[in-house]
Amino acid sequence: MRNVGSPFSNPPRTRAKVLDRLHEGHPGICKAKALARRYIWWPKIDADLERVVKSCGRCQEHGRMPLVAPLHPWEWPNRPRLRLHVDYASPFMRRMLLVILDVFSKWLEIHTVASATLQATTESTRASIATQNPTVSHTSSLLRITPRQTGLLNRWNTPHMKTGITPAELLLGQKPKTLLDLVKPNIAERGRRKQREGKKCGSTGLGLSLGT
Repeated sequence: MRNVGSPFSNPPRTRAKVLDRLHEGHPGICKAKALARRYIWWPKIDADLERVVKSCGRCQEHGRMPLVAPLHPWEWPNRPRLRLHVDYASPFMRRMLLVILDVFSKWLEIHTVASATLQATTESTRASIATQNPTVSHTSSLLRITPRQTGLLNRWNTPHMKTGITPAELLLGQKPKTLLDLVKPNIAERGRRKQREGKKCGSTGLGLSLGT
C-alpha cells in the first residue's frame, strides 16, 4: 500500500505532459528529478527526465557555460530574512532586473525597475521583505501569477540542492499549490465517492459500540 504522502504512479498516456511540467522553467536534470520525487513516479522516470533535458537546446546551452571561479563562502544564516543578497541583472526590454535572494531559504524574487537607483533598490527590497512575512496570507498573490512567472513559482516549490527543502516551506512555512498537485489522488474526494457508491449498493455501515 502506497503512503498518502508518497509519489503517485502516473499512467503512461499522461507521462509526456507531466515531463513537460517538470521541465518547465529549465531547472536541469538534478532539480527536475528532485521535483518529480515529491509528486510522481513510474519505472525509468529518471531516464525519461534525462532524455527531456538533454534534448532541450536551452538547457544544453546553459549547461555548456564555463564554471565560475570559486568564491569565499558566506556564513550560513540560521533563519529566514537574516541576510539578503541583492544585485542588478543586465537591462531587459529597457528595464533593469533587481534580483533578491533570501540566503537561508533560497527564496528568489525578481523586480523590474526603470533604473538602478538607490530609491528603486530600497523600495523593491522593502516590498520583498513585506511579502516574505509568514503571517500574511499569500494565496491571493500566488493566484495572480501569470504563465510567464510559472517558472519562478516552480522554483519556490522545488527542493533546493543544498537544503533539500523548498524555498516556500523554509520561508513561508507552507507549500503553494501547483498543477503538479493534480497528479496526486484526492483522498477526500475518493472517500466521498466510496460513500456514495456504498449508499447505491444499500450499505448502511456497521454500528460499533466500544466497551460492550
